[in-house]
Amino acid sequence: MMKLSKLQKQLKIIIKEEIKSNNLIVYCYDYVGWVTDPLHVYIECGGVVISDNFPPEWTSDDLLALEKDGFLEKISHWQNPNFDEHYETTYRVY
Repeated sequence: MMKLSKLQKQLKIIIKEEIKSNNLIVYCYDYVGWVTDPLHVYIECGGVVISDNFPPEWTSDDLLALEKDGFLEKISHWQNPNFDEHYETTYRVY
């Protein structure tokens, strides 16, 4: 296991509290540059956005750290074949 930052430890606590009995989360990245708020990056669990409760400075690098720590396991990755800036990564939470 690797040493986690304070932020990453916070994310672990928040994710554990939010997932309830569902142990899958989905990291969603969607850039739609033609609107006033073009970038949508969030994490959902069971169709509910849980990242609204995350500290605002979290990034996908924090998810990678949690994966290296063994807290998350990447189980699938979907890339929109028509748009590089839209993808979803599903993780199992341990």
